[in-house]
Amino acid sequence: MSDEHGGDDKVLCVPTHDPNWSDDKQLEDVPWQLRTEIEHFFSIDKQLEHKKVEVRGWHPRDRALEVIEESREAYRRAAAS
Repeated sequence: MSDEHGGDDKVLCVPTHDPNWSDDKQLEDVPWQLRTEIEHFFSIDKQLEHKKVEVRGWHPRDRALEVIEESREAYRRAAAS
């Protein structure tokens, strides 16, 4: 998604030790209705602040892992400064 500050990646995670979620490994494993509800939440999250957001859709698990690693690296750089 993007907002007034630019791109803002979100990562969907599931509790792997919960039997209700333990078989979900890919985005396609998460029910379509739940993904739609999550997308809707982020589309209206800042509405009361009169801020516009753009939900750009979903990316596969591999991209989520890249985003997580990029975030870790950014944290390491910031912590080292």
